[in-house]
Amino acid sequence: MRILEVRINRFRSIQSAELCNCGNLNILVGKNNSGKSNILSAINAFFEAIHGGRIANLEPPVGQDGIDFFKKETDSPIEITLVLVPTADDVREMIRDIVEERPQVRAVAEALNMPLALSVTLTVKHSPASFAYVSQVSVRTNGTSSERTILRIDEGAAAEIYTRLIRAGKARSEAASLEGLLRIDPEEWEFLAQRERRVGLLPHRLRSLQLRPDTMKSLESLSAGPLSYADFRKGVEALIAKELEEAEAMEREPLGRRVTTFSGEESAIPGYVQNLLRKISRVRVLYVREQRQPIGKDEAQQLLDLKVTRGGPDRLRSFQETVRGLLGVTVDAFRGGPSPASRREAAAEMDVDEFLVEVNGSGIREALRLILDVEFKQPNVLLIEEPEIHLHPGLETVVMDYLKTVSSKCQVFLSTHSTNFLDRSGSGNIYMVSKEQATTIRLVDSEEAEAEVLEQLGVRLSSLLLFDRILFVEGPSDEEVLRHWAKALNVNLARLNVGFVHLRGARNFGHFAAAETLSFLRKRQAQMWFLIDRDELDESAIEKLRNTLGDLAVLKVLERRELENYLVVPRAIAAFIREKRSGLDGKGESQAPSLEEVTKAIDECADQLKELVIEKRVARTLCKPIYLDPFGTDGDLPFGERVVREVQRAVEVLNGIQTQLEHVREQNAKEVDELWPRNKMALVPGSVLLDKVCSRFGVRFRKRRDAGRLASLMAPDEIAAEMRDFLTALAGTGG
Repeated sequence: MRILEVRINRFRSIQSAELCNCGNLNILVGKNNSGKSNILSAINAFFEAIHGGRIANLEPPVGQDGIDFFKKETDSPIEITLVLVPTADDVREMIRDIVEERPQVRAVAEALNMPLALSVTLTVKHSPASFAYVSQVSVRTNGTSSERTILRIDEGAAAEIYTRLIRAGKARSEAASLEGLLRIDPEEWEFLAQRERRVGLLPHRLRSLQLRPDTMKSLESLSAGPLSYADFRKGVEALIAKELEEAEAMEREPLGRRVTTFSGEESAIPGYVQNLLRKISRVRVLYVREQRQPIGKDEAQQLLDLKVTRGGPDRLRSFQETVRGLLGVTVDAFRGGPSPASRREAAAEMDVDEFLVEVNGSGIREALRLILDVEFKQPNVLLIEEPEIHLHPGLETVVMDYLKTVSSKCQVFLSTHSTNFLDRSGSGNIYMVSKEQATTIRLVDSEEAEAEVLEQLGVRLSSLLLFDRILFVEGPSDEEVLRHWAKALNVNLARLNVGFVHLRGARNFGHFAAAETLSFLRKRQAQMWFLIDRDELDESAIEKLRNTLGDLAVLKVLERRELENYLVVPRAIAAFIREKRSGLDGKGESQAPSLEEVTKAIDECADQLKELVIEKRVARTLCKPIYLDPFGTDGDLPFGERVVREVQRAVEVLNGIQTQLEHVREQNAKEVDELWPRNKMALVPGSVLLDKVCSRFGVRFRKRRDAGRLASLMAPDEIAAEMRDFLTALAGTGG
């Protein structure tokens, strides 16, 4: 199940707030003490409270102290609502359970249509004691507001459930106390029987048990006369069974206050509700708090165990490759020396690059801690507080890329102050968390986020000063593609301390290439590269860009039109289409088109784009900006006349363009015709070509979201020699 919405009422700093439209990757950003961690704590508390499918919990993870309530007002309960998106199988099982238990509502249950959203509310009360219960379960067709109640428990029914749980809990506690007597073995029985027969059996044991008077009386009667060991055990077992039967009877006893269910008013919690809660409670949640446990012997033992378990060596190699690709270090575990206290505890030691993990830097340890938790615990929901703690900006980028990859398998919610995590978020949701009187949450789009993050966190040039190599690229998708290629080629950008700066388009080249900025960075020995698309640049334009940089930075202009042209690899595109199709049909598997089909589609779609290539070249020649400058000349004329003259001049230029249009088009068409047979794959807009090819097979290619994904599917030998050489140069010591 996936979380779609989170609604929180009266929890700590949150009076009423909501996370809406949750995606695979959700980033909470805000100032210190704004309430980010409270949001993650609420999600975790929800799942902990219903663990095992419990409808009610006498020891909830929150609410036992008044400080968990908004403004410590314990008269009003905490409410945590999660809206979940169940799978088609989950819905079918729920409908089947309802119909089997209540056949009279078959028609209504089977009318539920996919996709469904399941809303579950956990209510936490403080009085008369800490108590949490599921107060509401409802279902709605995703995207609508019309809901159908599965369960609703009012305060009266909740109080009844609480009282019964207390009574049943006492009976179970008595049973647990009595079970201690069953640990007496025959030899101890004979000794006690001979020594204490005069004053009754086991008086010292009876005095130590906290039992109800009637239970104590039954036990004293049992111990009054001479009994065999077997009779003694039977008597105690009978008392235990009686206590457990009483507990179960109390839990099954009809409620005086009825609850609302899918099939109407009832005096008990239906079995289909219990089954549904058990299914929800099986969602594996990993909560990585700000204060993390150091890597220790347990983790080392887990790695060591993989070496000697079936299928373990393959899992260990996969884990080692993941760590090596991300952090550039080799992780292994070995058997250590013996320990007088516990051989198992001392048996395993973890090495990082042939040093004990404890002597590595805090950044490597923190990143490794996170990767270990995720890889071994395989969560469905991952909650992380401040993942950037102790991480250098280079490692921040690596960890964020890892979390983006993880988010394709499990849902990630993280709080952060790091602009690196925001820059790398890609298609993730960004929620601005702020607090004046109470915490508020707002989902912001990428443009809003860019402006607000500057205000909330601040972005300073100092963040660039921590990198040894700085690579200016046109946008986030270019960075993602380059990182995947570098990983495939074993070029570790984190170890090389490479930082990326996004130009947000080649038109901003002049802003980022300002001599003052580059000179400042160069003084601290930072090596700099600019990687830009060729687009329709001619050699004179490229030379002008090189002159702008001088010897302060290296300019790399792509030989092909744009970086996406290097992604036009038939085998990788076929695999990408298969993955996309799998996501669309929801079955997790789909057949890839053949290489022949993809190759043919690439060739045909490229030919269809030939006219677009010509038009872009014509536009580059003729559609240059025209600037009106009434202050440049004729300063003696009145201002109005100067404006009119500038407009007339612009009209003359536009008329000239109109006159030249056909000639310029013919000239460019001739040039393209000559180049086309050999170079059409370098001339076409790569992102447009990829989208047209994918569309033939029923999916789409979106540059910002999919470029990195496609790059990750490419084998090292499928990466163009030009890009391999560039990344090798980036990894070298010189420019």
